[in-house]
Amino acid sequence: MTGTTTDGVSGRAHRVGAFATRFDNAEDMVRADAYFRAEMERTGEDAIETPIEDVLGPDAYDRFTGYYRDPANIDKFKPVDFEGGTIRPVYHLMPNGKYRLHTMYANPAPGRYP
Repeated sequence: MTGTTTDGVSGRAHRVGAFATRFDNAEDMVRADAYFRAEMERTGEDAIETPIEDVLGPDAYDRFTGYYRDPANIDKFKPVDFEGGTIRPVYHLMPNGKYRLHTMYANPAPGRYP
């Protein structure tokens, strides 16, 4: 979101899970946000983790960058392959009844990495 190690929501240090991932271009993140907002409007349900292909089209998995720690040497990082992966959006409902995007990130296909 910020392109730095500062969290775009809290202003504190950004924390990550097992994977550090990013959208390679802002346009894809905007398109994904529009997709999830349209789905929430259509279904009346919260946004759910969805295959990258469904959100951004075939071969869109190539437009993400990610790394994970090498289990054999935690001081080294290995690249993530997002083929078959998903996009996880997290929205917060505001007092005015509108949703604010809190975070959105790509995950690799389940079971692909340790």
